Amino acid sequence: MRKTKARKQFSNDQFWTGSNNQGDFFTWKWADGMNITRSDLPAYTFGNNCLAESEVSSEFKTETCCNKLPFVCESFIS
Repeated sequence: MRKTKARKQFSNDQFWTGSNNQGDFFTWKWADGMNITRSDLPAYTFGNNCLAESEVSSEFKTETCCNKLPFVCESFIS
């Protein structure tokens, strides 16, 4: 389970998701430029243009992109 793996890997309670709204404050995009199509994304908060996920609550949170947080890379398991 992703949550269990994240808990083992990170001492911080948040991690970067690889998404931001730097091109358009109202549209969250993945690092590859694709729009994120989820309904539970937070509204834009001034100065917080990057999206982190809480390992504890699994909620998305806006953060300043300058924060140093662990990150997750997508990988496919066959």
